[in-house]
Amino acid sequence: MSGPVNQPPKQGSLLSKVPIRVLLTVLFGVQVCTVVAIVGFFSFRSSRAAVGDATSELSSETTARIKQKISYYLETPNQINSLNISAVEQGLLKLDDLDSIERYFWRQMQIFELVSYVLIATEDGKFVGVQRQDDGTLQVKVADPQAKRAILSFTLDENGNRLKRINEQANFDPTQRPWYINAEVEGSATWKEVVKFFSTDQLGAILAEPFYDQEGNLAGVSATSLLLSQISDFLQELKIGRSGQTFIIDRDGVLIATSTDEESFLEIEGGQQRLPASQSGNPLTKATANFLVRKFPDLNQIQTNQQDQFELDRARILLEITPLTDGQGIDWLIVVVMPEDDFTEQIRNNARNTFLLSLVALIVAIGLAFLTSRWISKTILRLSRAAKAISLGDWDQQVSEDSTSIEASMLAKSFNQMAGQLKASFAELERSRSSLKEAQTLAHIGSWEFELESQYMTWSDELFKICGLEPRYNQMSYEQYLNVVHPQDRDAVVQVIDRSIATGDFFSLDHRIEQPDGSVRYVYAKGEPVFEVPEALAGQAELKHSTTSYHKKCIPLSANPSFRGKVIGLLGTVLDISDRKSAELELQESEARFRTIAEASFEGVIIHNNGKVIDCNQTMAQMTGYGITELIGMQVIDLVTPTSHPTVKLSIELDSEELYEIVGLRKDGSKFPAEVRGKSIPYHGGMVRIAAVRDITERKLFELEQQQANAYLNAIIDNLADGLIVTDAQGLVGRINPAMANMFELETYAVGKSCEEVLGEGLGQLAAQVQNSSRETFTAEVSFGNDRIAKAVATGIHGLSPASVTADIDLDDKDEDEVIESCIGAVILVRDVTEEREVEQLKINFISNVSHEIRTPFTSILGFAKLIDKKFAEVLFPVIPDDDRKVARAKKQVGENLGIILSEGQRLGIIINNVVDIAQMDAGKICWEKEPIEMGNVINEAIATTATPSALHGLELNVNIAPNLPTIIADRKRILQVLNNLLSNGIKFTEVGSITITATATDKAIEVIVADTGIGISKPHQAAIFEKFKQVGEVLTDKPPGTGLGLPLSRGIIEGHGGKIWFESELGKGTTFFFQLPLTPKENTN
Repeated sequence: MSGPVNQPPKQGSLLSKVPIRVLLTVLFGVQVCTVVAIVGFFSFRSSRAAVGDATSELSSETTARIKQKISYYLETPNQINSLNISAVEQGLLKLDDLDSIERYFWRQMQIFELVSYVLIATEDGKFVGVQRQDDGTLQVKVADPQAKRAILSFTLDENGNRLKRINEQANFDPTQRPWYINAEVEGSATWKEVVKFFSTDQLGAILAEPFYDQEGNLAGVSATSLLLSQISDFLQELKIGRSGQTFIIDRDGVLIATSTDEESFLEIEGGQQRLPASQSGNPLTKATANFLVRKFPDLNQIQTNQQDQFELDRARILLEITPLTDGQGIDWLIVVVMPEDDFTEQIRNNARNTFLLSLVALIVAIGLAFLTSRWISKTILRLSRAAKAISLGDWDQQVSEDSTSIEASMLAKSFNQMAGQLKASFAELERSRSSLKEAQTLAHIGSWEFELESQYMTWSDELFKICGLEPRYNQMSYEQYLNVVHPQDRDAVVQVIDRSIATGDFFSLDHRIEQPDGSVRYVYAKGEPVFEVPEALAGQAELKHSTTSYHKKCIPLSANPSFRGKVIGLLGTVLDISDRKSAELELQESEARFRTIAEASFEGVIIHNNGKVIDCNQTMAQMTGYGITELIGMQVIDLVTPTSHPTVKLSIELDSEELYEIVGLRKDGSKFPAEVRGKSIPYHGGMVRIAAVRDITERKLFELEQQQANAYLNAIIDNLADGLIVTDAQGLVGRINPAMANMFELETYAVGKSCEEVLGEGLGQLAAQVQNSSRETFTAEVSFGNDRIAKAVATGIHGLSPASVTADIDLDDKDEDEVIESCIGAVILVRDVTEEREVEQLKINFISNVSHEIRTPFTSILGFAKLIDKKFAEVLFPVIPDDDRKVARAKKQVGENLGIILSEGQRLGIIINNVVDIAQMDAGKICWEKEPIEMGNVINEAIATTATPSALHGLELNVNIAPNLPTIIADRKRILQVLNNLLSNGIKFTEVGSITITATATDKAIEVIVADTGIGISKPHQAAIFEKFKQVGEVLTDKPPGTGLGLPLSRGIIEGHGGKIWFESELGKGTTFFFQLPLTPKENTN
């Protein structure tokens, strides 16, 4: 180790370089400055706090006064309106006597000087009001619609008498004024928004309150207005500090009133507009408004009292915002603004005086400190020069023992004795240090000592070299040492050292150190505690190896293991073991990688040597039910059933890498199927066999389920009465059931050929259509055999194509439509409908004949009934006298009976037509007369026919037809028939409520909705709503029963146009029917 010459300066080394005279002077000055600064700081802070409290209290008090004043100001119009309405309701004011109202209002204006305008307007157009002008004079404005619809203005003298007419405004209707409409809509007293009165050129607000007659009808509105300039006058009277201001804004940030002399409106081209506070000409008002807009983009956010501050021209501005509402439309913000400089000037003066006093105290303290330090430091300076010489290697130093004080003389004498002892000790120390340094260099071992009291460590040169540091000093602090230790090992090192200090025992550990260049070295550290030896025990024989270190008598633990005392330090060695550690880590990392891979595998991994298990992963243990420790040492064949023993043994003997299946055996005796693949690998210097085992229970169960499902499906397909053929994506036949083979006389050779080649062009084209549009269902009729007819229905088979499965794509990142929307084949179901067609033709012929036979006499009956009804009404009934009650009753009954015959005859005609239509529709024989139609016109025609006022019997009819509906191609009569059916059903089953018809358009279709609030349809009946001859609604009501053909016929018509119809219903709440017709006409679908 190097000598004391190389010792680094310890903590406090900067102060050691400062002369004691300077140090004492500075300390005296610092103390004085600190005391004065603390006193000044707390004084300044207290003053600031007092100012803050005072300004907050002043701001709150000012706001309270403003709120109180404005509340009183706003309450006056309420009182006047209440008085006036009460006078009208009690008959004291006659609305027809405008002159008495005029005198009454003149007297009110004399009493209430705050009010600028009192007026009343009636629902029939009467108006009278008295208004105060800027010069204090009063004017009356009167409008009487019975004279002429105009408002006349007169000046009034001091007694309320009219002087002269000054203005006339034609076409004046007070009921159309904004304040009248607001009061009528709100139904209670309400303030109209702030407006500018053009007659007085000032801002004002109007409070209007409606009043009603005894029947509750609106009779008129009483209104009272205020000039907001009076609020500004009050604000200007307030004293807020030296330069404080206050103003009132609405929630849009527009000025209502201000304590400055600024006007509340701007002169602009073409007129005037109200002044936003952010555009104010007053800098403080403008800055405050801009700050509020930045902090509250929406002033409606301010719902409670807010106190804040901001800076303007480097001066702090104190701010208080208070909402002001009255529940009748007033929603304002009161803003009080005070510059902090108005209150802090005295604080700055106090701070300046405090600084000057501190400066004087500092000068005096420095002078006294300088004189005192010169007297104290004479002897110390001599000792300092001698000590410095010794530190430079000059041991021949003596200090004069004559001094200014006894203490200084004793200090000089002790120093001389110490200098002699140091000279002798250092010579011996240099010899020992040289030998130790040479030994440590050869062994790559560094040594260290740690003094607990100073928290400094002494290192050997070799230890510095191990840590990658330059040995400039042989000492460093404990914290510096811990910074060298690797961060992840730091806590462990601290714990070991602390435990050794606490227990007085040896310690050792491996840890890492981090060199300055970032490289890491592994070291083995070993150490022991050093105990302090009390002076009373220093002479004992067992403590003969004690030495003087750390300025105390001490002994290390190794010198006397049985001794225990106070631990005053530690000493130890550090051995560089980086090379050995690197080899160990490489081996550990290799094993860890193997273990991680094995444990992460979803397959069981087992390593065995000639059939004896030497290792396995956790998956293998879970698969067999054994623990890992249980498996190690077992024979592999013990983990499989006896039937699998030959397979396992053969694979081991042949060292085969082929995949094979076995039956595994668990610890509890249960069995499971498994796949095994093995391979020989090097392991710890020899060759072992590793096997991957996969439990295939789920796969086997799935295969069994698939076999069962296939057998079930094959049985269904083979026993179908209808023919069935399955094609693949290329249109090749993949499956034909026996019924199909018999129907078309096919052989098994048809499988693998094209559908068109096997079954002809018709079914081939049907299969091709499915491939091109896989989400639709296609039908066709084909001929086969001896003029027989078959109906074929084709649908697509959807799933993942082989290309999408094998493609290099991530299916998890694809949308469902992107992955499964491909068509991989088609299913065509063929049914022999020859007999059905014959039966349908017979049914059509029968219905046509019957309807013809019924219509011929029915037409005559209905015609004669109409003729009889007409003759009775025109010829017979007028000549029959009504004097005889029996004759009159008979005449009435005859008329009613004829009406029943006619209405029931018409209903029977509709039923006959519906029966014929439904039969033709079933047979696909219906004729369509399609033409361009406007859906709005068709809906209006249906309403005029079916939803007449008499038919609605009090129901509300709502019609919502979107403008500019596109023209569509459709059969007008048939669409009208659908609308009539839906409307008549809605009216028939709705007792109270409404019928709503809505028509809208999308990109592809027009949608019509017919909704009612009737009885609704229960869930069990909803499935049969479109079935023929099903009468769901009549079961629940006393309505006359229908045929049950209206809705099936409607569905046939809509679907025949390529559209769709559906409904939604809830029992007791009503039913809504929807239908859509495509914008682009499609071929008729039957």
